[in-house]
Amino acid sequence: MDSKRQKIITCLGISSFYPIVDLYNKLDKTNFMGSSSKIKKSMTESGYSCAIILQVAMIIESLTGRVRYLCRTKYRNKKKIKILDFLEKYFIKEKQLIDEVREIFILRDAIVHNHLWTISWENDEDFNEVKTYHRLLKIYGDDKFNDNIDRKTRTTKKLKLNVVPIKIGKEDVKTVFGVLKEFCDLVDKKHGTSIKNFYTKWDNQTISLIDFLKKNS
Repeated sequence: MDSKRQKIITCLGISSFYPIVDLYNKLDKTNFMGSSSKIKKSMTESGYSCAIILQVAMIIESLTGRVRYLCRTKYRNKKKIKILDFLEKYFIKEKQLIDEVREIFILRDAIVHNHLWTISWENDEDFNEVKTYHRLLKIYGDDKFNDNIDRKTRTTKKLKLNVVPIKIGKEDVKTVFGVLKEFCDLVDKKHGTSIKNFYTKWDNQTISLIDFLKKNS
């Protein structure tokens, strides 16, 4: 019996969408009123939001690996080129989008390495926080972080994503979803990943993963 060799590329990208949908469903249906403040989000909102953003970063890195394999350029086997450097060189006309992807990776690093800030504040007579003081421990933050955040607002410069881990919340997730949709559209156009042909259940409807991102960004 003749046999033909089969081959696949072990890209996790698409499969990571389904945990994101489940996590966002929990995040979207949770009431956070009264549990957040100027210095932090509720543990529930922060926990789900950070988990989703990590999954988004994993999808981007996974899809980038696939692009790098398929691109057939000098960057395919260049071991030392970093993921963001590769994206800048390969998608040279998409600087704005790659800059936004960079900010998602800044957020990923802040979450994974749990950047530690010391935070103090003053209250008014009604115990509202009127003055806050933030200081990031010196052991945290690389050049990518330092070049792309606003120290005064403690957000990234372009997307305004919160970089203090306990302040990361649903609005950050919605912003990140918008960037992920654009990135998926770009990769799909370039290398036909067919992401738009994958579907999920959302709000009692069957919709494409791309439409899920569009609805929730």
